[in-house]
Amino acid sequence: MLRIENAVKWFENFTRNTFGVKVQTITEPKMNKTGNPYYGRVRKITEYVNVAIGRNYYNAMAARMERSGIDANVADIPQEKPRGKHHWGEGEIFLQSDKDDSVFYLRLTMNANTKRNVTYLLDGKVATEEQIAEFKPWLPKVYASVKQSALGLDEQEQVIVNDVLLSNVIEVRQGDRVLK
Repeated sequence: MLRIENAVKWFENFTRNTFGVKVQTITEPKMNKTGNPYYGRVRKITEYVNVAIGRNYYNAMAARMERSGIDANVADIPQEKPRGKHHWGEGEIFLQSDKDDSVFYLRLTMNANTKRNVTYLLDGKVATEEQIAEFKPWLPKVYASVKQSALGLDEQEQVIVNDVLLSNVIEVRQGDRVLK
């Protein structure tokens, strides 16, 4: 569990808006509750390899559209989903909860070269393939952005943004620098 004080100090010498960062998180995945014998028993360790932190969504979208040969008209770029519980500033590393000043998020921007390595834990132990197959139907499906698809970006070209609770971050690496 990262503390905001340690993270702020570490990120003072951080190269923003650059891919190549590795982030590892542990979370309780969203699951359907009704009748689910696995609800509250599953944890997910996700290792994001080759993400950027502090990247502006609109700049990322404009660059992606330009590389894909799509006219990068800013008015055409889909709006980010409203972040009702927190706010986001230009080039900021952290998002702070509007409801609780002690809660912070770290924004990760992913591209086609980003890898997500996932390990599931069931009752605190690494889940077997058989166990994962049993609880996987209870996990929600993930879909590509319809709005980005409408602009002509295929699933591999889409800008994916994920805000993770700072308290769920286990480790951040940039080069040989490590934050734990």
